[in-house]
Amino acid sequence: MANAIRACLALAVCAASVAALEGELPVDEANADGVEALEERVRVDPFNREARVGLVSHYSRERFGDEDMARRHAEHVLWLVEHAPRQPLHGTPAGRIYPRKNSQEYAQAKALWLGHVGRAPGDVTLLGNAAAFFTSADRDLAISLLGSAREADPDNPELAFKLGHQYWLAAGPEQAPADDPRLALAATHLERAYELAGSGKPMSGQYAVHAMRIAFAVGRHADARTYAEQALGEPCGGCDARHKVNVVLGRIALAEGDVGSAKAHLLAAGRVDGSPVLGSFGPNMALAKELLEHGERETVLEYFELCSRFWDPEKLGVWADLVRAGRIPDFGGNLLY
Repeated sequence: MANAIRACLALAVCAASVAALEGELPVDEANADGVEALEERVRVDPFNREARVGLVSHYSRERFGDEDMARRHAEHVLWLVEHAPRQPLHGTPAGRIYPRKNSQEYAQAKALWLGHVGRAPGDVTLLGNAAAFFTSADRDLAISLLGSAREADPDNPELAFKLGHQYWLAAGPEQAPADDPRLALAATHLERAYELAGSGKPMSGQYAVHAMRIAFAVGRHADARTYAEQALGEPCGGCDARHKVNVVLGRIALAEGDVGSAKAHLLAAGRVDGSPVLGSFGPNMALAKELLEHGERETVLEYFELCSRFWDPEKLGVWADLVRAGRIPDFGGNLLY
């Protein structure tokens, strides 16, 4: 479960760019110093959406370790679900209420979302926001809502991507067998997203990367190679794309018995420059793990050293000590990112 959540976050970082509405308070503006001022604005004017968006953005960062913050976050989210269901914030993790933490508010928000989409079954914005709310708590419902959105807007590449992403997470990234029907559905929608986006568009590179990864997951290595080449030629084919492309190409090489090419691709993945995604979630370790299983410890240790330029050197050092001791570290979510 934890790995699926981490994968969801990683894919979201790669794929989603939420535009702010006019008058919406930027997330970073809701810092601790301004929280009480925002709360006062809400007390004076309960319908102040700008202040509530800022408070949700702030409390979302504190809610997992603080029950009071979780309660405040849920209350403001609930108000926004009722009164501003088309807010872009609903399409982000900050707009979610988790039932195990705030069960009553979650149940109320669920009823509100189902009421919204029931009254406007063809409203793509409402369907998309509702699906985002349920993406962790009720994936089947999220898939159903995204399916309805796709029916209403079949030429929208973002919706195709999101639906494919949900099918992939439902199958369990890196866990499901290649013939899992959910992976086939994921491939259909993720590849369609790239096709609909067309080459040269802002998100084309990221769509190509995910089409590559799902093609590899279902065992279609030739298609994965094709998408890899396309990803590197797209506007977003930067450091993150080059990293992921080399990891997948290396895994293909290893699956075909070419250990030398697999090692070269691993080191190429480590030589990319840093980026916000690589610097936070970190490098992908799937190819490194497979090479360790083949006894290629020195190459993996060199990969760790290369990655330490843009990611946590302390954690990489712990993994390196385990590798030198002849063990394979538990890479956790870094097998998925």
